[in-house]
Amino acid sequence: MASIDRYRPPREGYQPPVLLSRHSPPRSQAVSGQHTPVAGQAPSGSQTPTSLTNQWSFTPAEVLSTPSVIDGISPEEERLRRAKGVNFVYQAGVMLDLPQITLWVAGVFFHRFYMRRSMVQEKGGIHHYNIAATALFLANKVEENCRKTKDIIIAVAKVAQKNSKLIIDEQSKEYWRWRDSILIHEEVMLEQLTFDMMVDNPYRNLFELLSKLDIVHNKHLRQAAWAFCNDACLTSLPLLIEARDVAISAIFFASAHTNQQIDDVRGESWWRFLRGDEARCAKAVEVMRQFYTENPLRKQN
Repeated sequence: MASIDRYRPPREGYQPPVLLSRHSPPRSQAVSGQHTPVAGQAPSGSQTPTSLTNQWSFTPAEVLSTPSVIDGISPEEERLRRAKGVNFVYQAGVMLDLPQITLWVAGVFFHRFYMRRSMVQEKGGIHHYNIAATALFLANKVEENCRKTKDIIIAVAKVAQKNSKLIIDEQSKEYWRWRDSILIHEEVMLEQLTFDMMVDNPYRNLFELLSKLDIVHNKHLRQAAWAFCNDACLTSLPLLIEARDVAISAIFFASAHTNQQIDDVRGESWWRFLRGDEARCAKAVEVMRQFYTENPLRKQN
């Protein structure tokens, strides 16, 4: 699968700003890379590297105390709305024939946004379908897929109406309603994401890791791992672990799901050979176990 990453220059010297609160974007970094302590916060020397290098890495406790949960919905209801929002992205993306990498990027934008804004409309939040459409529109531009704005609007309108054969033109009220929503919320999303559009994806990592294990041609295992990555974006997993950890967890899941044991490499377990982290893989498996048990989208096997 082609990727534009090979043509994208590295962002040398870039450090994401530090998050001050979940309700507002973080302030700018201090000059010369020095971290300015926040009031009531421990000195930088006692902070974990994650807090200084990745504003988009969250703990399970933080995922359970999002703005939406604070506004009154249960964690279960928020998980359902997150899954529905990313599934909305997937359905529109299929209509537009967008690469899965673009849909992952859109899903991550969606999840990150709701770590800073609420989806409870009664409390001033924004409906998850509006943000899902905006995330797809933004990801299409970031990944340079060149789908026309008109086509994206028509696709999301059809998904919203649950009618893929619906006739929508540029003069219809439905078209203009979604057009206005996407363009208005694009600015809001960019602000909440602090214009940080860099998103890694597990798919590239997955093929690299399968190649290292010399099992990239194992079709059944590869497809099961790919499906795991697709489903992972329906959950909060992209907020909890890095894309590479998602890929390693996907291989572990695929091995168990297809009953295919992966051989040790150079005398050590395959996941140790890939420098996988046991705690993060266990976290991923637990998140996905919960997702498959709850089955919020009521999918049939």
